[in-house]
Amino acid sequence: MPDNLPQSNENAMTGWQRGHALLGAVCVVGTSWFAIISLYFAIFQRYSNEETWEMEFLTTLGLSHGPVAMLLCSLTPHKHYRKAFLWLRRLLWGAVFLVLYATNTVIQFLEFFDAFSLSIIPMLSIIVTSGVLFIVPNTSSAARIEAYRRWVKLLFISAIGLTVLVSAVILSAVIWHAEALSAGRPYCIQTAWGRWGEYQTVRHLYDLTPLEMQSQVSNDLQWSFYSVLIIDLSSNRIDLNSENAFEWFNWSYREMTFLPIRDASRRAMNSLSEPVCTPKAVRRQHQ
Repeated sequence: MPDNLPQSNENAMTGWQRGHALLGAVCVVGTSWFAIISLYFAIFQRYSNEETWEMEFLTTLGLSHGPVAMLLCSLTPHKHYRKAFLWLRRLLWGAVFLVLYATNTVIQFLEFFDAFSLSIIPMLSIIVTSGVLFIVPNTSSAARIEAYRRWVKLLFISAIGLTVLVSAVILSAVIWHAEALSAGRPYCIQTAWGRWGEYQTVRHLYDLTPLEMQSQVSNDLQWSFYSVLIIDLSSNRIDLNSENAFEWFNWSYREMTFLPIRDASRRAMNSLSEPVCTPKAVRRQHQ
């Protein structure tokens, strides 16, 4: 038998199969990363949303358990990944049908509006999990599963890197604009904290990143700014009373700078009657 006869290769992948692996990885990582950020906000903002953070946490976890499980499975190093991947798919499909059966059983004993409101989260969970399972490679081919796994790892690392990069850029912008607006005068920055628009002094640079610099919302009302820059004017002028001894600015993500706070807006917010932080002059080192 000639040695140069073509041999069949079960692991050979077409361009469509490679694209399918990439699409499945994008779906899993994108959905999971959104869920991870949402879970972070639900946990670390619990002090300002004491009544709703648990419901937000459980809702996000219920909607994203399928993609997150697929992500964790892909990131976990083990020898039998293909078998684990196939078994996880079966378990998630079983969970989908179990949730569907349980929801259908429960809502039969409820009124229409109660049944509708109760079934929203389970139905959305079924849609998300089923969508992910349909998109990820539905095959036992080791090559396609391994290609999907490599894309998941690469995209997950990229998501972490992008988050760090965006946070560093915004942190740099906050500090640069604060120093530019203060023009050498004493200043400080306070960030939102608490449920009803309270503020706290910035303790670490991490407090000025998007993961922490968030406005507080309660009862569908925004009670605070993302952060407030306060510039002390009394060091340059002596004819100021206590009411206009400071210049107030709030951070805008849309404009990527600090915008002046009108006196009327500040008076309407009791938490901005006096600074929480203490303005200090920034010492510059001259070479």
